[in-house]
Order: sequence, then structure tokens, then C-alpha cells
Amino acid sequence: MKLRTMLSALGFLTAVHGTSGCYVEWGRDDRRLVPPTPSPITPGDFEPPSFTFTQSRGCAGAFNTSACGFDRPLMVGVREVIRFSIPGNAFSPAPEVTASDPEALAITAVERTSERGEGFQGTISVQALRVGASVIQVRDASGTTWGFPIRVDEAAGMILEGDEGNPRFDAVEGRLQLRVGEQVSLTGYPVNLNVERLYANDGVTWTAPDTRTVNLSWQFMSGARVVDDHVYIQGRAPGQVTLQVRAGVVERAVVVEVSN
Repeated sequence: MKLRTMLSALGFLTAVHGTSGCYVEWGRDDRRLVPPTPSPITPGDFEPPSFTFTQSRGCAGAFNTSACGFDRPLMVGVREVIRFSIPGNAFSPAPEVTASDPEALAITAVERTSERGEGFQGTISVQALRVGASVIQVRDASGTTWGFPIRVDEAAGMILEGDEGNPRFDAVEGRLQLRVGEQVSLTGYPVNLNVERLYANDGVTWTAPDTRTVNLSWQFMSGARVVDDHVYIQGRAPGQVTLQVRAGVVERAVVVEVSN
């Protein structure tokens, strides 16, 4: 079953119109299968460690929130930070951290963040490189090793949603109506062939041909190009402009009509 059929069945998308953007889709025979997710590695004498994403949409809150666990993959090309906690001395040097498949997931930095308490807390910066699965292994000075699997997958489609039920955004037609000075926010959720949402953050790129008609911003920033899965769009002057939203190999268009 092709992705468009799958998404339509779930009520996410209907037939593609000229203004609703371009979709990349693969047939079943073209699919690149992701290796089975390995089981977490946890020593029997300790509580399992805490691992959670910090940069993707909705993941900047509580330390061990289940909303940011590894229930879905990272998108190919995405940079992410993992916050983790393991038993031990909070002031110990950073443990040794490795990836079982560095060609799928590269570790770019490890830092200690703990300042108090009995457990060690830190962050692991990673970049998703290609479709696959890799186990992040954390080894402390005593040789105890913990691990957690992370999947990496490629975007095969994208869902655009207006935050807070914005009635001015037509997700099917890919059209947004604004008044001059009005600001709304949209979120682009890349999905894989199984219609799983991918953690994407800086992997989603919003582009506007100019900023005379609209601004793309995070309150303190504005410009013609924004890299984030969530963006604010503000009407500046009457007119029409087409925004391009890209996630990996998938691209969609949003036609913004600004009126007085």
C-alpha cells in the first residue's frame, strides 16, 4: 500500500492538488527495511538508566518524560541531543559512550550536566546518518554498561497541522489565510512508510521567497529560511506567497494569502 493511500485512510491527506505540494512515495518493493530494534541492555543490579530526547517537538520539558522516549525513529539527517542519567557519582567524569552502528548514528559530543545528587547526568549529541538501528552504549568507570536502541528512518510523507485548531489553515488544500499583523503557527510532522511520526526538529526546513508579505519567525528571529518542525508565520503586507516545507526527500507547499 502506498503512503498516500495509508495516510488518506487515516484521514491525514486526500488527493494531491496543485497547491498542496509534492510528495515522494515508494511502493512496497522499493521499501528499505529498517533492522529490528534490539532490546535495551541493562545490568540486573541497577535501575534502568533514563534516556530522553531534548530537542525535538515537545521534548524540552520534564527530565524523564515518556513523550520523548524512543518509541519512534529519528529522521535521516537530523541532529539530536539525548539527556541521560545513570547510577553513580554525580561529579564523575563523563562515561565512555559508543554507538553499535556509527554509520547509522554518529556520536558528536558527550557532556556532564549533573551538579548534585547521587546519579550521573549528562547529554549525548548525535546525528542520524542513514536508515538503520544503533544501540547507544554508556560505560562507566567500573565497566558497567547500559544501552538503548535508536532507530533511524527516512521521511516518506509529511503532515502539516495548524496549532490550536487554527481555522484559517486548510491542511488538505495547503492554504493559509492571514490578515496583516496576524500571526499563527504551523507544525510539519514527517512520517515514514509505516506512518510513524519521525523526530525531526532541525531536519524540517521552511522557506519563503521573500519577507515582504510574511515573516517566518521564532518571536526573536525573522528571515526567508527557518529550520524547525514548528514555525510562526506572520502576515506583513497584502498579497500571496508560497512557502516550501521540506523534510529530507519530501517537500510540501503552503500558499499563504494575506489581506488587510
